[in-house]
Amino acid sequence: MVRSFRWAATAFLFLILDSQSGLAVCLTTLAPNPPFLPSEPYLSAIAEPGRSPMLVNATLYGSDALWTMIPLNGTWNELPRNANGYRQKVFWWSEPGSERQSKLVLTGRRLDGDSQSIAVMEVTNPYDPFGVGSARLTMVDIPTGGCWELTGHYAGRTLSFVVMVEP
Repeated sequence: MVRSFRWAATAFLFLILDSQSGLAVCLTTLAPNPPFLPSEPYLSAIAEPGRSPMLVNATLYGSDALWTMIPLNGTWNELPRNANGYRQKVFWWSEPGSERQSKLVLTGRRLDGDSQSIAVMEVTNPYDPFGVGSARLTMVDIPTGGCWELTGHYAGRTLSFVVMVEP
């Protein structure tokens, strides 16, 4: 119940005004303190020196039930662009032993302006970058730059984070 409240609060407190510029500032999701560390076998794979180069500019975020990687600085920039928007890969994991053919759905909405919402239901099960299985990969096209809230929905669990998308 506490987690649901915290996530709901995030949805309502996404923007503040900068007192000097008067512009809205995106309150992106920051690395948790203390950091989230998944259970075994993921923890050993991540802790192995040189094993997790994907975490140089990112951190894991969530719980053993569902987690993803978020950028340390809260911003995705220099993303490839196509006719549908800015493209980003988002990996998702869940507790070991979860079903291999996931029913994960990714949704998104822009928090600082008008834009179409996002719904991604195509999920692949790639080789897990940490080499311990159960990874899910979504390829998301974000229509415009700006402040975005993305939410993964999987097996009755949800995980949301806010990221700034900059061209």
